[in-house]
Amino acid sequence: LGDWSSDVCSSDLAGYKQSGKDRLTDIDRFLERGNSRPSPGPDQWEKWPLKHLPPQMMEVVRTLVDYITRTNYFGDGLNDLLFLTLWKNKGTMIDMNYFRGIGLGNLLHQMAVTVFTTTFKTYCWRMGFLPPTQGAANAGLQGRDLTSYIAQIDAWAHANGITLYWIKRDQMKGYDRVIPEAFDDACEFFGLPSVRDFVRASKRGLQAFAVTAFGVDGLPISMEMIMRQGGPFSPNEFTLVFAMASHWVHEKMELRDPVFVQTANGRNGNPHHEIDLKRIRVHMPEIGRASCRERVS
Repeated sequence: LGDWSSDVCSSDLAGYKQSGKDRLTDIDRFLERGNSRPSPGPDQWEKWPLKHLPPQMMEVVRTLVDYITRTNYFGDGLNDLLFLTLWKNKGTMIDMNYFRGIGLGNLLHQMAVTVFTTTFKTYCWRMGFLPPTQGAANAGLQGRDLTSYIAQIDAWAHANGITLYWIKRDQMKGYDRVIPEAFDDACEFFGLPSVRDFVRASKRGLQAFAVTAFGVDGLPISMEMIMRQGGPFSPNEFTLVFAMASHWVHEKMELRDPVFVQTANGRNGNPHHEIDLKRIRVHMPEIGRASCRERVS
């Protein structure tokens, strides 16, 4: 997100600054993480030569990443992809059902989006945008914590003879069906216009080139505003959308009869101890892939 200035960035994240040294650390962390020799994209940049560049050359790369994140400028061809098929290491190689399509993006594009994503996640944690019971992308919260949370509510309901119904959402289909307009609504809900502009710029003018055994096809496929599966910022789009949905559900539940965890003496109006006077509101947990029962009795 760069060195913030009023003539470049919106005021929503302008208070959160990141020095050049921190950005360089993010770039170094990106180069050290994952596969050190991934297949290059259309720009033909690779990670392993960048790791061995002298400080003067790395400063040029840092300046490029800084300029992209501050001005939302993704030049011509920076958002492009190479599309090719990859065998799944099973079945016969003459059956296309055993192949899957992958996209190879530009390394400079991935570095810029990754640096932006790192700063954005830290900002979300500090501002408390994500509900405390949302496990995805929430710092210090793991899936087993929410599983324990549900187990304790289950034990309380069983001990007090209360029937509860849990609704489990299909997380995979939910990710695939998030429309771009939903992320725009989430940015408006949380007051993040600069984040919305950056994400839009990183998806605009995308052209995909098919790679075959005969080389790269010269006729690209034009796409706009798609969510790249496996992209650095894609999980945050999904997380922010459902964080907005969680806040909306909590507000709507205030108008109805929410579930409160309370002792039996407290519910019967016969408190004996201080704990009998306390009521704990049950919130919607976001577990992800963790399994839970649809019906708990």
